[in-house]
Amino acid sequence: MFPLIQFFASMSGVLAIYFGGKMVINEEITFGQLVMFYSYIGMLVWPMMAIGWVVNVIQRGKASYQRLMEIMNSQSSVSEPESENENKEFKGHIKINNLKFKYPNSEKYALQNINVEIKPGEMVAFVGKIGSGKSTLPKLLLKFYAVEDNMIFIDGQDINKLHSKFIRDNISYVPQESFLFSMPIEDNISFAYPDRVEKAPEFARIANVHEDILELPEKYKTLVGERGVTLSGGQKQRVSIARALAKDAPFIILDDCLSAVDTETEEAIINNLRNNIINKTMIVISHRLKAVRNADKIYVFDDGKIIEQGNHNELLALEGAYYGMYMKQLIEEKLEEE
Repeated sequence: MFPLIQFFASMSGVLAIYFGGKMVINEEITFGQLVMFYSYIGMLVWPMMAIGWVVNVIQRGKASYQRLMEIMNSQSSVSEPESENENKEFKGHIKINNLKFKYPNSEKYALQNINVEIKPGEMVAFVGKIGSGKSTLPKLLLKFYAVEDNMIFIDGQDINKLHSKFIRDNISYVPQESFLFSMPIEDNISFAYPDRVEKAPEFARIANVHEDILELPEKYKTLVGERGVTLSGGQKQRVSIARALAKDAPFIILDDCLSAVDTETEEAIINNLRNNIINKTMIVISHRLKAVRNADKIYVFDDGKIIEQGNHNELLALEGAYYGMYMKQLIEEKLEEE
């Protein structure tokens, strides 16, 4: 729009001089008349450009307004009970019965026939290939998507009878993509709980990022850019874990949030978390089996189904999918060392 308006505005002046100049030479008009005509064109150009600009802005505004209204008028597919369950105690006993789920506008089931039980205080791991559905299950536990009744139970109660605020207040969730705000590191860690800013170093130690922060110019006062642009990928992920610890929720979900660190560091962080957060339930989602081998129970996902379950030794004894993935990763580590 804008280049075309500028082009036609400039062409009007060029054409006026070209044809008007010929007419002056042929004494059809005077030079003063040509100057007067050219001046009138100059006076008309800006109003005409302004009209075009206004039309353009109106069209853009209408398109933006339609997009906004689609969001504002959209209805959540997740049903909420009237009560927010504020007085209810959260223990973190999860039981999933024959769960099946497919994303909106999708014909393929992301999860099928899922049966899982997570007891309070347990560390449970979900492993599997990319796209196997292991990251979908935590999103359902947090009520990001609606599920049918009698499929997911939290502390013996159907998840559809629990308010999402109650569930999310009691679960610390660290997603795959870490997001940090443009503020000091200590404020990022204690973002939702400013009164816990003094404990930021304690949470950072558990997340194994304390030493990295001390090497920064202003330590915990160091300002990180939007999305933590001044930190490495691994540092951002560990700061996000520290922020989740600051919430002090009884249930923690780590959704493959240590993909940017090496296997040894990931294993050390997970073990550190388990040793320091007593009596808390933890779900760890990882594609590195070595990091979750100490979990109380491991669920192996494949194509939206759980194909194997048990602890590390039990799964190795089966010599199935888990055994194959574990041996493959050990061979890859040896090749990298060589």
